[in-house]
Amino acid sequence: MKIIKRTKDVVKTDTGKNTVKTKYNKITKKGVTKEKDVTYKDKNSPRIKYVGKEVVKRTKDSNWKSSKSTKKLYSGGKKIKSSIDFKIYDKQK
Repeated sequence: MKIIKRTKDVVKTDTGKNTVKTKYNKITKKGVTKEKDVTYKDKNSPRIKYVGKEVVKRTKDSNWKSSKSTKKLYSGGKKIKSSIDFKIYDKQK
């Protein structure tokens, strides 16, 4: 029995690639999903990278306890935009 379950999906396109990684720990009930979307540099535009990450904590009943999502956008190695969203969910009966 694996305690930590991991998956990784990679999609390559002509202009870049999209990588989605997920990790879930059965003991801590914590799941992490990380998505990277990279557009390679060409003559007319710099390298662009989008990184989205979501961390979810669950209760013993597998209901969502809290979630935190961060989104970042990089162009030419410099961060352009960043946002963080944090939510706490009510206990479900």
